[in-house]
Amino acid sequence: MGDEDYNSLPVILVSAKDHTAASFIISEIIDNDVTESYEAKEGAAVRDRVWRIVNKYYTADVRLQECCDEQLPAGDQPVDAHVIFLQKDECTVSACSRREAEAAGPRLVLAAARGELRAWCAARRYELVPLAASDDEDEDCGAPRARAALHAHPWRGLVRRDRLQPARAGWQDSDSESAEEAGEAGEAEEADEAGEAEEAEQRSVERAEWFAAALAALPAAGAAARAEPGRAWRLARAEALVAEFCRALGEDFDHC
Repeated sequence: MGDEDYNSLPVILVSAKDHTAASFIISEIIDNDVTESYEAKEGAAVRDRVWRIVNKYYTADVRLQECCDEQLPAGDQPVDAHVIFLQKDECTVSACSRREAEAAGPRLVLAAARGELRAWCAARRYELVPLAASDDEDEDCGAPRARAALHAHPWRGLVRRDRLQPARAGWQDSDSESAEEAGEAGEAEEADEAGEAEEAEQRSVERAEWFAAALAALPAAGAAARAEPGRAWRLARAEALVAEFCRALGEDFDHC
């Protein structure tokens, strides 16, 4: 990663009361800030901080864009994810409604209190992330839980980590030769079985990513259908979406 154009990176919109609050929650979420590398490429300071997400399966660079209350309304610029941060003195439905924005991917509300916010979040497809666990609940909370939710999203431009490493075939050949030389055929067989299991797991992850991407495309498809009411166009778009779901499920669309 790191070769992408800054302006083409996925955008996480972070809505908060002011710059201080937005900057605080961004710093809490980001665990791998690579903004300086993009500033070096651009030859000047960039507007948004850049976070490099690195997890077990992939790596992806994303921009975190602030939107303070004084900047509302947020505008029509498409964003890939949305995070609303509520401080203790503003945990209200009206504060959430004021900052609500459309996003193709994860939509999170980080709040110190819950109560009436639960119903609002459920109705508007936001995940409510408590800043602290309640006394009677054992749950992940705050920035770590928000970070985990953002890690789980299949971002545009992501690169699978297994494709950044040497081909498995080379490893298998080398392992096989070593096993034959050492007379450890049993260990070689176990390595093959482990490799097959890993490949099966990778295929499952790929299908999950395709399924998540297809789900994420539904809101945009619905909006486009309302804007273009033509039956033929809507039918073609529906077939394309069904094909994506079939691929995610490992089925052949032509035989469904």
